[in-house]
Amino acid sequence: MTFEELNLIEPIKKALKIAGYITPTPIQEKAILPILAGKDFLGCAQTGTGKTAAFAIPVLQNLVTNKKKENGHRPIRALILAPTRELAIQIDESFNAYSKFLNVKKCSYLWRSFSKASNRCFKKRSRSCYCYSR
Repeated sequence: MTFEELNLIEPIKKALKIAGYITPTPIQEKAILPILAGKDFLGCAQTGTGKTAAFAIPVLQNLVTNKKKENGHRPIRALILAPTRELAIQIDESFNAYSKFLNVKKCSYLWRSFSKASNRCFKKRSRSCYCYSR
């Protein structure tokens, strides 16, 4: 299987190519299409197998392709929580790489007060928010 066969939008395919992705890993093959279809997905794979891309790629595509609400606003539609600061930073870097050619507002917060982080996301009208909270 290739990324072409996963029906990804061109800006994401371009970003993946620049990032050096050639073919999807097994976890990406299994996860991307169901998540694009709006289905729940629970996956488990070893470290370094592309789990972050497996959820980040379809989340970004859904953020871009889903329509605005009647009032013209798009509420936050993705919230990613990470158990450690290091993983939160890795997720943020991955989202930055995959969204390089997309017009997606995002915010990431790496401190303990989730309520403060979420309030800032709402004020910025971000479509995704990444938080590290302990």
